[in-house]
Amino acid sequence: MANNSKSLALYLRYETTFRRSYDRALNNLLRRRSKPKESAPSEPHEPQEPNLRNDPKPLPTESPILVFPIGASGPAPTSQPPVTAKGHPNADARPL
Repeated sequence: MANNSKSLALYLRYETTFRRSYDRALNNLLRRRSKPKESAPSEPHEPQEPNLRNDPKPLPTESPILVFPIGASGPAPTSQPPVTAKGHPNADARPL
């Protein structure tokens, strides 16, 4: 049963530190409760700055509409040749 470590002394030191912290917090609480409350202002506080809102921008009155002729699947074809993979042995036959 002989324990040469100082665990009991360490425990008592921690307990004393805890007790002092608790007593200090309790005294602060009781002191704050005993103070009279501050009186509320007679007039409500008006904001100095205007009320800022984050509303989305309104849509334009006329939105652009893309119209394709009937039967067309997209923009008109160009007269340029298709782009091919350079350095490939079949570069002429393999468009990107």
